[in-house]
Amino acid sequence: MQQNYNNQTFAINGIDTALHLLEPSQLAARPFLLLTFAMDWETSLCVEPYNLTAKYFLQQGHRAASFDLPNHGARLNQYGEGIAGFRNAFIDGKNPFTMFIEEAKTAIDFCIDHGFASIGNIAVCGTSRAGYLALRLLGEDNRIAAAAAFAPVTDWRCLEEFSADKNRKDVEALQLSNYVHGLAGKSTFIVIGNSDERFSTASCRQFYADLLNANNGNSENIHFQIDDSPGHYSQKGWYLCGARFLIDALEKNSV
Repeated sequence: MQQNYNNQTFAINGIDTALHLLEPSQLAARPFLLLTFAMDWETSLCVEPYNLTAKYFLQQGHRAASFDLPNHGARLNQYGEGIAGFRNAFIDGKNPFTMFIEEAKTAIDFCIDHGFASIGNIAVCGTSRAGYLALRLLGEDNRIAAAAAFAPVTDWRCLEEFSADKNRKDVEALQLSNYVHGLAGKSTFIVIGNSDERFSTASCRQFYADLLNANNGNSENIHFQIDDSPGHYSQKGWYLCGARFLIDALEKNSV
């Protein structure tokens, strides 16, 4: 199936951030929108295995969109790149996590206003650091019906980059377990390897327990998986399984 880029831009805090929207040559009768995040937009939409969920959406006639995360891609600044950039910005009072939430909400506004998406027909997915962001976004924007997180960060205190900040209350407050009530009742797909020391399998397992508790023990809308993947490694199959989960959740939500 032919895939065409439809590039749009939106502005946050006076800075133009490029929203990259990809749509198939033939749309489904009721097209969904996937917001997908890994690091920069190109990795999210064009590089395997990170783009496999988006690719599946496109093959089914749905749209996919992404933009560079703060401190990634074209958005490098004085705080540095990647997770180290997240840490440095956060400690300096420039919260990249709330910045992402604001930008993603504005991206959704843009897509709805221009007919690229509709409320309840939107899903989000993310890998590792972006898995954390995807789950935060699901919990804070009710226009999104489902999320998939692949080997997500669930507690930033577990990461080497935050090792000097473990005892800070504001860093402790970032852990995903503090946001489970916003996720309660929402369709959530989570997968991680059983020996992920980088982002902590144990922390992810605790987050699932807290999420399940917030759902009063009801796991009907939650897919939680720990498999034999070594270390911090993303399996191609995760992304396809996540894609099917998200589309199924969106179809049920649209009935």
